[in-house]
Amino acid sequence: MLAQPYIPLAERINHGASVLNHETLDDRHIHSICLYGTPRSGKTTLLERTIRRLSSQLRIGVIVGNIWADRDAERLRRVCDRVRGIENVDLDAELLREALTEFDLTGVDVLFIERNAAVPPYPLDLGQSASVAVFSLTDGAQRVQSHAERIACADLLLLTKGDLLVQGALDRAAIVATLRSSNTVAPLIETSAARGAGFDRWCQWILDRVHSRRASEHLSADPVYHNYYFG
Repeated sequence: MLAQPYIPLAERINHGASVLNHETLDDRHIHSICLYGTPRSGKTTLLERTIRRLSSQLRIGVIVGNIWADRDAERLRRVCDRVRGIENVDLDAELLREALTEFDLTGVDVLFIERNAAVPPYPLDLGQSASVAVFSLTDGAQRVQSHAERIACADLLLLTKGDLLVQGALDRAAIVATLRSSNTVAPLIETSAARGAGFDRWCQWILDRVHSRRASEHLSADPVYHNYYFG
């Protein structure tokens, strides 16, 4: 009999919690988007502007997990009434599970989960529907490369602080090439919170995923569709 591969206990615990998180959010028809990136890459500012743009179309919740979570959560409460902070170096599925049990998920369409891009062994899977890698032009290619594993698993790449290109000392091409060396498939959107550039594409990406999920759930619940394809 072949020996089973050894899986560390922490990974098994995280996997179990991530499955429960996924089920919890799926049961409530919530699309969850995990944003991870380096400190000062602009994640909280990105969320502030995003919530302002989408709050008339979607009911939004936010969970923030980093060492400045309370401060970031307080900022986000100015634009969103469902925000919870978890002060920790990074999130794992167990921490998210605990937060979800204390979070009012009633009526939420999309849940943003903001976390730091701490280097492994922090887990990639928290039970989210989609993952977005957020890096800024000020990060530099070498810093971006240190997060290659997370970039490879991203459904979308966001490059922030595009307005800083006017300073002329930032190597955009090197950062983009580094992102693409780890992930050649995910869309890449460049944004500037100061100018609003790229936010139409970013918000449309969110809306498309939420609407696609709703359409898929509607079809799977349709008895005619179910009978035709599955008998």
